[in-house]
Amino acid sequence: MKKLTFIAAITGCFIAAINSSAQGIYAGVGVGYGFPSQVQPFYSNTTADASSTTTNSKSYSLGSGLSVGAYGGYMITNNIGLELGLSEKFNNSITATATSSDPFPSTDIYTMKGNVFGITPAIRLITGSDKLKIYTITGLIIGFPSATLEDNGTHTVAIGGGGTVTNTSDIIYTYSGNVIIGFDGSLGAMYMLSDKIGVFAEITGDFEDWAPNEQLITTDTFNGADRLGGLTTSQKQTNYESSYTTSNTNSAPGSPTQAAKIYLPFSSIGFSVGVHFAFAGGSVASTPK
Repeated sequence: MKKLTFIAAITGCFIAAINSSAQGIYAGVGVGYGFPSQVQPFYSNTTADASSTTTNSKSYSLGSGLSVGAYGGYMITNNIGLELGLSEKFNNSITATATSSDPFPSTDIYTMKGNVFGITPAIRLITGSDKLKIYTITGLIIGFPSATLEDNGTHTVAIGGGGTVTNTSDIIYTYSGNVIIGFDGSLGAMYMLSDKIGVFAEITGDFEDWAPNEQLITTDTFNGADRLGGLTTSQKQTNYESSYTTSNTNSAPGSPTQAAKIYLPFSSIGFSVGVHFAFAGGSVASTPK
């Protein structure tokens, strides 16, 4: 929510600071939806009993979902503009469930979700008539992502005297560290309602993978009681490395666990619609004949 407020504030500043004598300045806001352009394997949906186990594989992407954004720029010629975009992408969460009835009921629900705040310096190329314009935007996206993986479990176990007890657990792993450096592009059409206001629709694509530095257990409860304080550093923190060396003889509970670098997919292809504001009649608002 703070990032959305920031985007709204920047948009307001773009518009409020521009007056009728400002040559070539423009701004806009948009909302869109992305579909995953690449996926990775996730936990499988499994159902097990005493005689068999059924497994349905699942994949996931952190690139699908709603996105909002704002941009501002300056047309250095009638057809070329330089702009800076701000965006926030909200991922649709992905869930997998593992259930078993043997020897007692057991269920684990795994949920992955994430979002990324992006800053995109870009070049806008535009052509067309006074009313209808076709344009492309290409740029470098600098992303600041976050992601979590939650394991919510319900497990029934045997106790003395032939009885059973059902326990619940909740573990949340939080990924952090590193920024995304990726590519962002769009192809759009804009219809000018007046010299200064237009509406647009565009096809969008962004190609960005995230290699987090760290995975940290930030929540660990058992039957509602916190047990995070009882974990050692090696149990709750994993550092992802391109290369590392570990000891086969001595453990280090006070140091983070080391693991091979992983990549979380944030890439997407989608669409966006919005409103464009052009200021000072020459640049985006009109095309020379």
